[in-house]
Amino acid sequence: MTRQLRHCALFALLLWVPLAVHADSCEGPTCVTIYNSDGTFTTNAAQTSLSLMGSGASMLYGVTGLGMGYDCAGLSGAGSCSGAVTLQTGNIIPGGTGNTLVPITGRSTWLGGGPTTAFDVTENAGNGLDGFTFSGMFSTVAGANSWSCVGTCTANRKNGVLVSVTGTWILAASIVNGVITIGGKAFDVIGAATVQLTTQNGTVAYKSGQPLVFTDNSGTSTFPAPVPEPSTLSLFGAGLIAIGYLVRRRLGSSSHVVPASH
Repeated sequence: MTRQLRHCALFALLLWVPLAVHADSCEGPTCVTIYNSDGTFTTNAAQTSLSLMGSGASMLYGVTGLGMGYDCAGLSGAGSCSGAVTLQTGNIIPGGTGNTLVPITGRSTWLGGGPTTAFDVTENAGNGLDGFTFSGMFSTVAGANSWSCVGTCTANRKNGVLVSVTGTWILAASIVNGVITIGGKAFDVIGAATVQLTTQNGTVAYKSGQPLVFTDNSGTSTFPAPVPEPSTLSLFGAGLIAIGYLVRRRLGSSSHVVPASH
């Protein structure tokens, strides 16, 4: 192999190295961040798990870190977002300082994870975007997923009976086994996604055996860039094409060498 070909091979290898470096970290450009806004959190009738699904899904409001064709901002105009964020948590588990989905001031309720749970993001194609999906499940590690009071949360009672709770709550969770699908190709997300979704401040009606309803205000979800990263994979492919072209030229020129006369 000539010096030029060796240099091209090394360049292509260097393009591939960031895949391993970025896989387990989420800093700066290696980090994908998804923003959502509005939507409705609803518990099951037993008030033991939370969902953000169907007509209550939260709107996709922003994406950064995936690059051109995928990053978006806002809900209108060029490069605006179209899509949804949905989720289904596990049931309340022991270990938190709260045991209800309307924890009061200073309390935090732990939620379970596993294959029956889900966290999904869908970006619709159109308006200059190619679209993608992300899916994962809530972590099974105790304490990884919590539903907590932010600031002051007050229980309101009438004749000694709880009728409502006023406050703001936040879902802080760890999403694992993430897969992002772009252009029909699935890429594993190595490392957990960090999710934080906050409700609007308000009063939640309480009645035993009836679902609780919270209005989602906004949220942020962050995860390491996929492996292999789509942009890096494209560069690597371009490097291989360049090497192939140079090899072909080299072989072609070699086949036309005129033997030296004796």
